[in-house]
Amino acid sequence: MVALLAFAAGALVIAACGDDADDSGASAQVEQSDFDALKEQATRSAILAAYTVTRVEQLHDLEESISAASEIDDGWEGRATRMRRATASVDWPEDMKEQAETALTALTNLEEALADGNLDDAKTYATESHDPWHELEHDALPYVAGEEHEEESDGQSEGEESPEASGH
Repeated sequence: MVALLAFAAGALVIAACGDDADDSGASAQVEQSDFDALKEQATRSAILAAYTVTRVEQLHDLEESISAASEIDDGWEGRATRMRRATASVDWPEDMKEQAETALTALTNLEEALADGNLDDAKTYATESHDPWHELEHDALPYVAGEEHEEESDGQSEGEESPEASGH
């Protein structure tokens, strides 16, 4: 929501700064490129905010705690709610939408299971939330940094075996 408001405010500023006397179309072209850059920056900021909320709420720890639990902790539902809201607040880039929707669905289901006091379902949905978020952050952080997503995330060159895979 904050990103959307920032985006809208920026769009109004760009529109107000246009040169109405120039009918050549160049002004509209510059305005559109400024608008696109502003939109991309707002998306990057929203992704970083969702990532930060998920880290602060410790999704990994939450999954481990729920998986090992014999009863539901009172604080878990609030954590799931905050992560769901943060994930839902992002207008995800097209190549991340499917992962984000999978994570959002699982977080929604986790939140509902916790609200209903259903620990068995909460255990299932905690795992279903955790895995897609790791996949999503694998793409999201390079996007936030303005870098191209790389398949090799462990610092190994293509074709080079990691120490774990080689048994070292």
